[in-house]
Amino acid sequence: MKPTLFNNKLFQFFWIFIIFIAISNSCYNVRQITNSDIINEANERTIIIHSDHSELTPFELKNPSIADLKLTGYYEPDFSTSPKANKGTSKSNKRKVINVYADFVEGSPINNQITIPLDNIIKAEVKDLKVGSTLLLTGAAITATILLVSALKDDDPAPPPPPSNESPQSCPFIYVNNGTTYDFIGEIYAGATAPELERHDYLYLPSFAPIDGKYNIKMTNELMEVQYTNLVELYVIDHQKTDNIIVDKYGKAYNCKNLQAPISATSENGRSILNEILYNDDYNYVNDIFSDTLPKNAIYLTFDRPANSNNAKLVVIGKNTIWLDYIFKDFIAHFGKKYAKWEKKRRPNSTAALLEWMHDQGVLLSASIKTNTGWQAIDYFNVTGSTAEKKDVLSIDLTNINSTKIEIKLETGFLFWELNYISMDFSDDVELQKIVVKPESVTDLNNSDLSSSLLWDDDKYLIQPELNSEAYISFQAPEIQEGYERSIFLHGKGHYRIISNSDGKPDISFLKRFKEPGALMEHSRNTFNEFYQHLNN
Repeated sequence: MKPTLFNNKLFQFFWIFIIFIAISNSCYNVRQITNSDIINEANERTIIIHSDHSELTPFELKNPSIADLKLTGYYEPDFSTSPKANKGTSKSNKRKVINVYADFVEGSPINNQITIPLDNIIKAEVKDLKVGSTLLLTGAAITATILLVSALKDDDPAPPPPPSNESPQSCPFIYVNNGTTYDFIGEIYAGATAPELERHDYLYLPSFAPIDGKYNIKMTNELMEVQYTNLVELYVIDHQKTDNIIVDKYGKAYNCKNLQAPISATSENGRSILNEILYNDDYNYVNDIFSDTLPKNAIYLTFDRPANSNNAKLVVIGKNTIWLDYIFKDFIAHFGKKYAKWEKKRRPNSTAALLEWMHDQGVLLSASIKTNTGWQAIDYFNVTGSTAEKKDVLSIDLTNINSTKIEIKLETGFLFWELNYISMDFSDDVELQKIVVKPESVTDLNNSDLSSSLLWDDDKYLIQPELNSEAYISFQAPEIQEGYERSIFLHGKGHYRIISNSDGKPDISFLKRFKEPGALMEHSRNTFNEFYQHLNN
C-alpha cells in the first residue's frame, strides 16, 4: 500500500499537538486591568510591552515600578516573539504575562532603562483560566498523550528520523550579528520556487546595531533546497522616534505612524476576531478550524474613514503556517520520481501564470475592497514562510470609494496563513530618504570572496546548494543623523529549488486536480477533515 501523509508518525504528533493547542486557546478569558494593578499582577506574571511606535517592542520589562505617574523598568533584550530567535534561551510563559500596550515608549537598548508615562498606556490585559477549564485542559492533555502513544505503539520498530523531503520548505534564513551571536530574523523571497518566480523582497531588521562600524548578517541554507541569491543590499532610513517605517513588496517606504484599528473584524462564519488581530501580541487568527467548512478562508474588516482621505495603507503582521508547508510537500510527494521532470516542465510558464496559480490556490494573502459594485481586488501579500512573522503594507487608492467606512476582505486557503495584527493608516504619503548600502564583503565558510555575486541585479548569483551552507555579509554603517532613529531593511532578490527525494510512480489522477483553481486549498480542507476523523476512529 502506498504510504500516505497520515502514516507519518511525526505528522500525527504535530496535529495532535495542534488540536490540543486549539482546545487550550479556548480555555482562557482575556481580562483588562487598570494601570495601578500592573505592579500587583507582576508579582506572578511577566510584563511584556507592546508599541507600534517603538522598534524595541515587544520586550520584557524587568524590575517594574510605578512612580510620578510613570511605569519604569529595564529592557530585557532576550525576549522576542520569534521562536527561533529564542532557541536555547529562556522565554516567558505566554500564559503568565501582562500585555501592556503603549502609544510611546521612552528608552533605548544603550542603557536598557525604559520609561512609559501612564497616560500613554492604551490598555493592560492578562489571560485567566476559565472556571472548570483545568479539567478540560487536563483531559485534552491526557487525550493527546493517549493518541500519541496509540499512534506510535505498533509492531513496527521505532520510526526513523523523518525523511528530508518531509521537512517544511523555505528559503534563505537571515541572521543579524548582535556582537556576541547571530540572532534569527526571518526569510527572504519565500515561495519563489522557480526562476520565473524570482522576486525582490524586503525584510525589516529590528534592533540592528553596527559592530565596529559594520552591519553584519548571516544568510544560510538550512533545508533540502538549492538557493540562488542575485542581490543583497541594505535600505537605511533615518527618521523621527515616533515614525513607523514599513517597506512594501515594491520597495517603497511608507511612514505608518497613525495606525488605526478596525472597528470590526469577522471570520467567514461571522465570529468576531477583533481581539486576535487588534494588537501585535500572542493572540493570532488562523482559522476557526472546527467550524470553517469552506476551503477558502476570508476575514472581513471595517475601518472608519477620516474626512478628505484619498489613500490608505493596509498593514498586516503575519506569516504562513507550518500546515501550508506540509500540504505543499504532500503535493510534491505525489510526483514521485518525476518531480524533477515536472519542475523543468513548468519553467516555460510565465511569471504571471505561476503567480496566478498561487493566487488561485490560496497560497497568497489576497486583499479586496468593497465598492458600490461589489468587491474589487486590490493586491496581495507575498508568501512569508513559516519561521517568523513579517510586517507588510499595501497601498490603497480610495479616490473612487464614496463611503465613510472602508471595508476590506482578506482571503487565503484553509490554514495557510496566521494573522497577528491588522490596521490601516490614512495619512498622506511622504517622501522618505533612504541610503542604499552595498555589501563590503561576502564570504562563505571557506572564507572565499563572493562579493561580486550579490552587488547588482544581474546574471551573477550566490548559489547555496547544500544543507548548512552559510554566507557572511558585511556592510559599512553610514553615520546616523543626530537625534534620529534608524530603520534598516534587507533588500534581497532570488529564487530557490526544492530537492525532493520522493520515489515511485507519480499519482497522475491526483495531480490532475491541481490544474483547477482552488484545488490546493480544497486538498488542505479535506486532508484536515480526514486526519481529524482518522484520530477519532
